[in-house]
Amino acid sequence: MVETRETDARIAIARPSFIMGNDEPSVEERLPTMRGSVIAAVTLAILALLILFPGCGNDQAEEAAGYLQVISQIHDGVAWDLGYVLESLSGIPKDDYYHLEELGQLFREAQEIFTSAYREASSLQPLPEAESLQADLLRFYQEGDGKIGEIVGCIDFFQAVLPMLADVQNLALPSLPEGAAVEEIKAAAAEDHRTLDMYLEDLEGAEPPQELQAYLKRLRSFLLSVMEAVVGVEQAVTPEDQQALSLLRGQYAATVETAQLMEYEVAGFLGTVGSCIDALIKEGRGLAVRIQELLGAPTATPPGNW
Repeated sequence: MVETRETDARIAIARPSFIMGNDEPSVEERLPTMRGSVIAAVTLAILALLILFPGCGNDQAEEAAGYLQVISQIHDGVAWDLGYVLESLSGIPKDDYYHLEELGQLFREAQEIFTSAYREASSLQPLPEAESLQADLLRFYQEGDGKIGEIVGCIDFFQAVLPMLADVQNLALPSLPEGAAVEEIKAAAAEDHRTLDMYLEDLEGAEPPQELQAYLKRLRSFLLSVMEAVVGVEQAVTPEDQQALSLLRGQYAATVETAQLMEYEVAGFLGTVGSCIDALIKEGRGLAVRIQELLGAPTATPPGNW
């Protein structure tokens, strides 16, 4: 799967600990170090603010400088960590079930970036001239948390769904040899019945994000249709009459094709998850420009790490 990537300059950041080993620090551990690299640049802009508010206005200037310094560090830290997410995302296969747990963990870390930024930013008290910026930053962090949280929910759902689709393509009944005894047929039917019944029960408690509700409904309907065919064999087959088994076998190629198409849908969705990060980076860059404008810094180039 090829994902859309923002091609503007970003700083390459090390892969996460769950990819490279336990010696790599977590997102939370890296935040102070990464953000510290921008303090010097922000401080220069703060000094410019203090010059603009001499004499009796120093208290107001210091308050503005303090707020802008902190919010700039918070927002720039978000850019650092989103860059790390994109860098790590490029190394995780999106069409392999065995990498879904790794992918889900990466997006949980991405969600924590926004959760932490919102928590830190919401504790600040901006001056009147920065209230609009503060409100938009909080909305951005909250929406980022929600959007990435939905992706996490989708990945968790797919982790449960993909084994179901794989098992439907490997049912016991269609694998029986021609001329199998009735006892073998009924045993295979009972095995498939238990498997499908377990999966249908699991789906009863599934609560994927709204965008996957239609997929869930189709999946449940599909598994029910396979279950009906299996139960038909289980109940009707006799030494003299194996028509139900012949019917199931005749329809099995279409059953497998349907399962594969539903797998392709999952792969298609997972192949686009990086575009969500790209969109958030684009929106965050606009907010970073506004921070620079309040700092009185040049805005001709992308601000900070954005």
